Amino acid sequence: IFQYRKHQALDVDYKTIKDFAAMLIGLPELPGTRSLEEDLKTAVSSWSGETVVGVSVAWMYKDKNEEIDALMMKNLRERLHECDLAPRDVDSEPPEMNKVRKWLWTTEQSVFGLRPEEDEAFSSMDEAAIKELLLGLKSSPRAVVVFETEEARTRAVEKAVLSEGFMIEDFRVELEEIAVEPDTVQWANLADISASNVVAKVLLGFGIIGLACLFWAVVFYAPYAYYVLTFNYSNGREPGFIVGFSFS
Repeated sequence: IFQYRKHQALDVDYKTIKDFAAMLIGLPELPGTRSLEEDLKTAVSSWSGETVVGVSVAWMYKDKNEEIDALMMKNLRERLHECDLAPRDVDSEPPEMNKVRKWLWTTEQSVFGLRPEEDEAFSSMDEAAIKELLLGLKSSPRAVVVFETEEARTRAVEKAVLSEGFMIEDFRVELEEIAVEPDTVQWANLADISASNVVAKVLLGFGIIGLACLFWAVVFYAPYAYYVLTFNYSNGREPGFIVGFSFS
C-alpha cells in the first residue's frame, strides 16, 4: 500500500509521457497500406476538439518481432550517428578464451537468443523488402493517442466516457487513460490482451500445471507408493537409505 501511495504522489508531482496519452480501443483489423495513424489523428482531433500531437497504432507484429526490432535498432543507430550521439563502437566478438569458456559463451548466445548474425541479416534488408514487411502488418484493436497537454487528454477521456465512446468511420471506439509508461509495455504483445485471450492463457497455464502434476504422480509418486505398499516390513525391516532418497 505504501508503494502504491508513493507512486500516486510521484505521479501527481511529475508529468511524464503517459500523462499526455490515452488509449484508443476498438479498432478493427486494418491494413498497413493506408495512412491509418494520420486518419485517426484527424478523426480524434475533430471529434474531441483538442489538439492531437500524434497517434501510434499498436501493430500486430509478434510473428515479425525479431526482424522489426533489428530494423528499429539499425534506424536508431543511424539517427544517433547523424546527431553525433552514437556510442563508441564495441567489439561484439568474444575475447580470447579457452575452449570451455568459448563453449559457455556460444551456449549463452544460443539460449538467450543473442544471434548477432541474424540481426545483421535483418538489418541489411533492402528498402523494398522493408516496405513490403511493414505494409503487410495489420492493426490491433488499440492505438495510443498523444495530446498537446494533460488537460486536453483529460477532457477528451471524460467526453468519451460520458458519450460511451464515439464513431470513427463505421466502427465505435473508446478512449481511456493509460496507467503505465511506454517503456514498460511489451508492444509486440499488446494485440493479445483481450479478455478472451487472457482467459485462454490462464486456462492454458492451469492445464500445463495439471499435466506436470500428472506426470509427477505417474512417473515418481506411483512407483514410490507401489514400493511402500509391497515392501516386507516383517521383523522390523525398513527400506534402505538409497531407496528412500530415490523416491523422496
